[in-house]
Amino acid sequence: MEDLTELILLQMSSLNQDAGGFVAALLSDDLTRDQQLSFGHRLVDLAELILERANKTPVMVIEGTLSDDDDGNPADRSATTERASPLAL
Repeated sequence: MEDLTELILLQMSSLNQDAGGFVAALLSDDLTRDQQLSFGHRLVDLAELILERANKTPVMVIEGTLSDDDDGNPADRSATTERASPLAL
């Protein structure tokens, strides 16, 4: 596993473990300024690592020709329609 990926996973795990307590304290308004800043900085650090990894990810280019073989029959389209991934942003 790549070092950057491992670091992202470790930070995500740590944030996950602390998120419940943070949310509970947030809802009960028991967070100090320092606690909020600390958690926020951890989120920013993680976001920066994810952006760094994304920028290192090669862009996939698919070349070819698109052909529309649709005969107008809606039944044909329903069999080939794909749902978007829930992770697609």
